[in-house]
Amino acid sequence: MSGDGELMWHYQYYGITGNGRKIDSFRYYTVRELFKTLNRRSDQWTSWEKLYKLLQYNPIAPARIYF
Repeated sequence: MSGDGELMWHYQYYGITGNGRKIDSFRYYTVRELFKTLNRRSDQWTSWEKLYKLLQYNPIAPARIYF
């Protein structure tokens, strides 16, 4: 994924001690926006289960603390 690099940059920049909850929240927001975008573009993406199947084969980088 081309966007994975930007997501990793975000994690590295904001992934400091004490900011873990916000990083996890940002990842959840990213997945939620992906779901909304796929639903807008196609009638086939109507469930979270289908999105989670897609994410098993094309995972989004996990959030982590770097410093």
